[in-house]
Amino acid sequence: MARRFVRRLWEETPDLAPEILDDLVLMVSELVANAIRHTRSGDPGGRVGLTVTAKDGWARVEVLDEGSPHTPRVVDHDGPATGGWGLALVARTADTWGFAPDGAVVDAGRVVWFEKGDPPTSREGRLARPHVEI
Repeated sequence: MARRFVRRLWEETPDLAPEILDDLVLMVSELVANAIRHTRSGDPGGRVGLTVTAKDGWARVEVLDEGSPHTPRVVDHDGPATGGWGLALVARTADTWGFAPDGAVVDAGRVVWFEKGDPPTSREGRLARPHVEI
């Protein structure tokens, strides 16, 4: 669903540059999967929020989960591994990424975000900011 949302958004929003679309789809998929796997968003009735802001070939994606006692971290693998690549992939593909709040224990939810592309120099003009809950 998250992948379809981003692809559909690209079709409807010319501000998303086609050259970053595949990266956006991949990173969204990883962050949504992490939210479901590692936070209370994966519990029965849990939800994940997804917001995409795009302008002039730049995009910021925010994935809101329902909280976890664990802090998101990039796992460095010394060799082949079948899992744990999500944030490492985001860290390598995004131009910048992070999460908020920064505390170790989050009950109210957390936003993990990334940006891709050259940030617009001006905030004037149309700014697409659609949101979907999964």
